[in-house]
Amino acid sequence: VTGVQTCALPICKSDITVSRLIDSPRKAALTKIHWDDLTEDVHDKIPAMMGTALHAMFEAGAEGMDHLISEERLFCKVNGWNISGQIDSQRLHPDGTVTVRDYKSTGAWAVMNNKIEWENQLNLYAWLVEKVKGKKVVGIDIVAFIRDWARRKAASNPDYPQTMIVTIPIKLWSQEKREQYLLDRLHI
Repeated sequence: VTGVQTCALPICKSDITVSRLIDSPRKAALTKIHWDDLTEDVHDKIPAMMGTALHAMFEAGAEGMDHLISEERLFCKVNGWNISGQIDSQRLHPDGTVTVRDYKSTGAWAVMNNKIEWENQLNLYAWLVEKVKGKKVVGIDIVAFIRDWARRKAASNPDYPQTMIVTIPIKLWSQEKREQYLLDRLHI
């Protein structure tokens, strides 16, 4: 696709991150307009703090493992935009391929229902790995830590997550579909 350039050296700053790219453009615009009027309840920060702790735990667990790359930020220039994505984990396979993994601290509902945002995010991470690092991505998945998991619900409902931490395979799109999605998001 014209305008896509991989970066030989990391860019210090990005114009947009994968997380912002997959988010609602209306939300971003309204946040920008009303920034000075926004307030946050400290209680709303607790899930984010739990997510940060979860990421730190998994990152520490990956130390010294040659087949895992943890918390790597990749950059790529596309149609004049510097795009970046912070990939939680990349598992390197003996054949040179990669599985991209993202860690989520989330509720049981999100695990039981298809979250298109997760599919979009991980497919853009896969696109970055292939474009920037030249490695073929063969799989993408979410490791979900379920904050509100209940043993009783798991025992009585086979559709409920059976453990507090589950790995969810995510549909890997073709390289063409990933690139088209990226270009469509840049033109919103």
